[in-house]
Amino acid sequence: MCQPCGLFPLAVFLSVFLTYIDMNLVIKYRTDMKLLCFLILSLALSVQSIENQKAIDIIHLASVNWPPYFGDDLVKQGFFTELSRAYFADSKYNLKVTFMPWSRALKGAMLGKFEGLLGAYKLPERVEKMYYSNPVFIAKETFYQLKRKPVITYTKLEDLKDYRFGVVNSHLNSIEFKKADYLNKIPGSSLRNAINRLLHDKVDIIVAGRLVILDVAKKEFPDRVNELLAIEPPLKNQALYITLHKDRKNAKKIINKFNRSMQQLSRSGKAQEIMKEFGFDVF
Repeated sequence: MCQPCGLFPLAVFLSVFLTYIDMNLVIKYRTDMKLLCFLILSLALSVQSIENQKAIDIIHLASVNWPPYFGDDLVKQGFFTELSRAYFADSKYNLKVTFMPWSRALKGAMLGKFEGLLGAYKLPERVEKMYYSNPVFIAKETFYQLKRKPVITYTKLEDLKDYRFGVVNSHLNSIEFKKADYLNKIPGSSLRNAINRLLHDKVDIIVAGRLVILDVAKKEFPDRVNELLAIEPPLKNQALYITLHKDRKNAKKIINKFNRSMQQLSRSGKAQEIMKEFGFDVF
């Protein structure tokens, strides 16, 4: 065999061997690159997750204790708070509420010490400083009588001048009712006292927020709550809102998101579920 021919098998072997090594290096390189890409992607997702968590801002609102709507000692701080919390959560915000006397809450929100108010009425002097959501709930100031009595009807307050009214000094009744001096108003120290007088025929009509009356009656007179009858129409429908101070960053954008979430959760039935969770069928 000639010398070149004897070297041919060795050359083939070396060629195959080197090719094998190169392929393994390529495979290893590709594997390492895949691993590196996976690690980079995982890191990017982790950073994005952290950024998303940072993006979930806390909305700090002030309010007053007003059972059963909202209050520090109520379950989940009351149904109105829980509704608002759900609407904010759907918009990627967390809600924090600090409860205090209303005068302090209003002053703090107007000065920007708090980001806004939970459960506020809409008044011109407040609109100058704060953005308002759409109405979150309609509080109905309502007359109540006993079911066993003839149904009372009225179209104006003058129609009720022959009846005895049980009123509570500390309750914020409508201006129209307060100014109606021709009505026979019997003051009391509490709504419980007014309901008790109604149940014992000492007054003919009591007046307060519909859910407030039902809440107190369920707690204090659970066996007699079904004796109460709402007189239609309500004396006044009062919308309750969420507000944000105009100096709060992205305040208008947050309010718009809140409104969209409120609409979506109402359509989906989530809002109604929250109300039923608190024992109320109305919304």
